[in-house]
Amino acid sequence: MQGNKEIIEHLKKDIVKNCNILGFIKNYPPEYLIKFKNSVYAKAKSDYNWIYISCNSAGELKEILAKMQPDETHFAIVDDWMMPCFLEKYKINWQLTTIKLYLPENVNIPETNNVLQPLLESDADFIYENSHYKEFTNIEYIKERIRNGISGALRINGELAGWSLTHDDDAIGFLYVMEKFRNKGFATDILNYMIAKVRNAGILPFVHIEETNSISLKLAYIAGFKKYGKIHWFEVFS
Repeated sequence: MQGNKEIIEHLKKDIVKNCNILGFIKNYPPEYLIKFKNSVYAKAKSDYNWIYISCNSAGELKEILAKMQPDETHFAIVDDWMMPCFLEKYKINWQLTTIKLYLPENVNIPETNNVLQPLLESDADFIYENSHYKEFTNIEYIKERIRNGISGALRINGELAGWSLTHDDDAIGFLYVMEKFRNKGFATDILNYMIAKVRNAGILPFVHIEETNSISLKLAYIAGFKKYGKIHWFEVFS
């Protein structure tokens, strides 16, 4: 088994593929971080005990899955090609599928037209109440990400008009503009603000967007994001 430093350097050889696992193990000390042949797998806890796997071989993936314990049931950022291997062993309890997109280093982002500030922990209840993903998140997770992640809040006359924050793996997410403030370019400003903050922290900007969310996909493509591919989160049972 290699030390964590050597494993992290191995993952950094493909930042686009491995930005999620690198962000996750940076934000949450892993229970384990293991290099197996040319693959890496890790377990750490944010809202759940998540398993992340970086792999390019179906054979190696099957060997890794054979090592999983019965209580290891939550998997994150699983590449689409991996799903048949998982389905050979597991049944899916719930699943969230999105498109992963990343912003190349050579894409320039304009400054925002509006002044944004970090979110306050007291904003978490309001953000949760306006989330379309209540079944996949909770207020404590949002509070933790406001405390420890990167966030942006746009307030109009003291009212929270729009926001975004980084997820447990450093992905830019939770981007939302209240209905009465839409069609004013605020979503673009919030996204640009988040991109700048993430880049200043030395992180590759990336997002996860559902395939049916054409408005958010269009916003990301206009900003210069490139498609990596389809990825999945899910809970399994044997």
